[in-house]
Amino acid sequence: MPNYLKVFAYYTLFTTSILGVIIVYFFDFSFNRLTGISDEVKSLVFFHVIYSALILYLTIFLSARIYLKNNNKYYRIFYNESPYKYKRLAIFLLFLNLFYLISISVTYTTSIPLYSVWSGENLSHSLALAQEAHFGTNPYNLPYISKFFDFSVLFTSLLILLLYLRGNISFNFLFLAYINAFVYLSLDLQKSPFLILCLMSIFLSFQFSYNKRTLLLRVIYSLIIACIALYFYSFFMNKSFTGMLLYIFNRPVFGQIQGMYYIYEYYPPSTDTMFSKFYFNSSSTHTTLPPDRYIASIVYPGNKNIVNVNTFFIGEAWGFGKNTGVFLSAWAVSLSIFLYISFWSYVFRFYTHLTYIMAIIFFSTLPINTSLQFIIYQKYFLYFIIFFMLPLLFIILLLSLVKINDN
Repeated sequence: MPNYLKVFAYYTLFTTSILGVIIVYFFDFSFNRLTGISDEVKSLVFFHVIYSALILYLTIFLSARIYLKNNNKYYRIFYNESPYKYKRLAIFLLFLNLFYLISISVTYTTSIPLYSVWSGENLSHSLALAQEAHFGTNPYNLPYISKFFDFSVLFTSLLILLLYLRGNISFNFLFLAYINAFVYLSLDLQKSPFLILCLMSIFLSFQFSYNKRTLLLRVIYSLIIACIALYFYSFFMNKSFTGMLLYIFNRPVFGQIQGMYYIYEYYPPSTDTMFSKFYFNSSSTHTTLPPDRYIASIVYPGNKNIVNVNTFFIGEAWGFGKNTGVFLSAWAVSLSIFLYISFWSYVFRFYTHLTYIMAIIFFSTLPINTSLQFIIYQKYFLYFIIFFMLPLLFIILLLSLVKINDN
């Protein structure tokens, strides 16, 4: 399996989408998240998820075999050649990210959910601001511009980490990049983006562990950093450290699949909402709410600040077409993944270090357990290309021109 797919395959697909379903089916345990869900639904979800997972893993395996030679060739470049030539780009992006964070922090202080919590505002008010951020109506969430920085803070952190692992940049830049990422990715009170960044960082640092001693030290460093991050999150969420440990097992393993069971149990399957997230379509009356939003009031009754409930894509597929929807969507998503692997296998020949990091980010953040429509309509893919890759290419070209003029 290509290295850039491992976070997706082991964490996004298995840990947050399959593991919980297996535990629920065989041990009927879910931290009481599935109260009221029938045994029939639990069994049906299990077989549908296993069916879909087998198709997805088979697609990944076959795609990897098709592009094995190409992927190995460019992985060797990524692993063996020095990324020093990208140091100036990394520093430029770091200060650009910092400038953007400071700018929106100063301009929209009262609108940012994280700062609302820090200032001691009522939690419901902070959650309402987070809801606005989710819908894109919060003023700090600048249209199009924020999309670039959502990816840029991840990319910059990993690029500086790569430079640091190869001895091309000082620890101060690395520390600054991750502090900036921690704050920026937490502005809307979401915890999963920074968790994904930590997983990608650990994965990358393990790749460049040249001996067992280095690997052991990095495992220890990773555990220490994870404990520090847990401490801060437990402080902000008013949880004990032990409670936070249970939470990080509960939330990724069961929280990401919870909505799927409720859709099977309570959502009236309908094709009316299949295009609710189709590019510029924004219509959503109460009768046409997509499955993940429809069930939010059922999963969390009385909580008006909950926007939607995450679900493995099979949940949405069932909501659109029951068994037929599940059968067809599994193949549609698999085809998309094959096309993604084909695309990245081609673009690795350009700026290999940069595109390899982009591929890690793209697959690790692929919304396989948040939005079926974003995948089958290629909305996420186009977002990544248009709002991140193209602007980044423009920045690279500008920096190249400046370097030529300096010479």
